[in-house]
Formats: sequence, structure tokens, C-alpha cells
Amino acid sequence: MKGGQARPERAAPRFRAILGVSVAAAALLCAKQSRAAYTDLYFDWALPAEPGWYWADYLDYVNRGNSNTIGNTGLLEYQTKTGLTGTSRDSFEFWAGFDLGYSNPAGSKSNNSGWGVAIPNIGAEWYYFIMPSDLKQGDPNYRVLSFSPWVEINAPNGNTNSTGFGAGLNQWSFQGALLFTYRSGRFTTTIQPIMLTYAASDVNRSTVIDSSGTPVLSRVRGGLSATLGAANVGYDVTPTLTLGLYQAWNAYSISGANYAPKQYEGTIGPMVTWSGLSEKYGLTISATVQADYYRSSGMPEGVFVSAYFVKHF
Repeated sequence: MKGGQARPERAAPRFRAILGVSVAAAALLCAKQSRAAYTDLYFDWALPAEPGWYWADYLDYVNRGNSNTIGNTGLLEYQTKTGLTGTSRDSFEFWAGFDLGYSNPAGSKSNNSGWGVAIPNIGAEWYYFIMPSDLKQGDPNYRVLSFSPWVEINAPNGNTNSTGFGAGLNQWSFQGALLFTYRSGRFTTTIQPIMLTYAASDVNRSTVIDSSGTPVLSRVRGGLSATLGAANVGYDVTPTLTLGLYQAWNAYSISGANYAPKQYEGTIGPMVTWSGLSEKYGLTISATVQADYYRSSGMPEGVFVSAYFVKHF
């Protein structure tokens, strides 16, 4: 991690309103709505942080048509000094956390407040330097190449509401991805070839409209979704300020889903990381704004704003 920062949890794709289902079912299919698939790949994320404990606070705002969601993810993270090799060439990171937030209730007749809790989760990541360096980051001759696979398990949140923050997340879900980071002097790029998310059937039953137009009770399942070819490119304008660009391609419900058609969305936008408070306070701040450059027919236009604050104890 740049500047010794830990990263907030990898977010799953937001499953958005699905055509051909009732409003309540559509809200349940918006699994992971508090998470930020589009804003989740910050600079140097396949580089390990300095060993120790971290607190990461991740703020996420999503606007899609008339729907607005604000989420706050808190994570306690621990970065090891060594890994499987017994040296600093590889290391592990472990984390646990949950989300709090607000989402506009879907539909004018909803009695839900919109406030809620999303998924409690645990995860782990392994970092390995393919091309290590004895120099410190900031040196003009510093060059490294690393990769990091990670996995995360999200538990049911107990939410029985059909709308509001955390609705549709009373289910088990599983995520995994692979990251690569290459940094040479002031230039950095991180590539995530693939991230997979599988959302199992919701514990709750909800009323949905089947293909014949008949209302039925069903346990909605998000199935398999993916983020493909996510990548960022950045440049250190100063030793503490990195500016760049990020893009991602998201494929929703590509397999194993019920009442959810396949949908696709591409997003792009600027990204910034500032570590000016890192040495004195152990604090690093990053932010990004993303907008659609492609979306499937029937999907409302999306705008996504996120920032995260990481404190090294």
C-alpha cells in the first residue's frame, strides 16, 4: 500500500433494479448496494502496507435515477510482516467489518426508514513481490511488481425489510479477486483482471412477478457477478499526492440468478490519493468520482462518489 496505507474491503458489484420484477423484489436484488465495485481499486492496492493494525473508514455515495444510497464501512485490519516464504517478499492481510447507511426506500408506500446495516464480513489477502526492490518508495529508481489474491465471506445481516439500506442482504455471499501492481518511480498502475461475487439465495421470501405475470413468493438469488478488466493509472505529482484515472467493466447476474437478467455496466472517472498526514498521524485519504460510459438498456444512469480514510496505529 502506498504510504503504508491499508485498504478498505473489496466491494462487490451493486445489483441494481431488475426489469420485470416487482419493486420489492427489485430492492432485494440490489444486493451489495452499500458497496462500491466501481470505486474499489485504488493506487498500489497490490502492494502490502507496513506491518501492524489499521482502521479503515470507507464512505460511499451512489445516485442512480431517483435512488440515493450513502454507506459507511468500518474495517479493522491487520497486516503481517512476513508470509509463506518467511521473508518480507510476501505477507498477509486480514480484516473484519460491517456497513451502516441510508438508502431511499423504494416506492412511495414504503414504511421503512431507509436506515440499516449491511453485511458483516471477514476477509484475507496474500501479497507477493514478483519483482522486489531494496529501495524505498519515492526513490526515482524504485521499481516493483507484485500480485495479491484475496477472498471475503459475507454473512447474512438479518434484515427482513424489502427496501432501505441492507435490504436483500440477508444471505451468504462470497467474493474473490486477483490484483497486480507495477510501480516505477512516480508512475503506478494496478490491474484487477477479474473479481467474482456469488450471492446465495436470500433467507427471506419476497413477492416477485414471474414470467407469466403471476405474483409468487420466492427466495431471491443474485447468483454470479463479475468485475472484469478493472484498472487504474496514476502519477505522483508530489511525494504525497497521486492523481490518475480508473475504469471498470461490471457484469451482473451472469449465472445462477433467478428473476435477474444479465446486465452490464462500464464506469470511469478521476482518482486521487493524498498521504500528507501519513508520517505525523498515520492517516491516508483517497477519493474518486465515477460515472457510466456504458450501461444495459433499462438501467438508470449511475454516479458514484467514494472516499476512504485509513489510520495506521
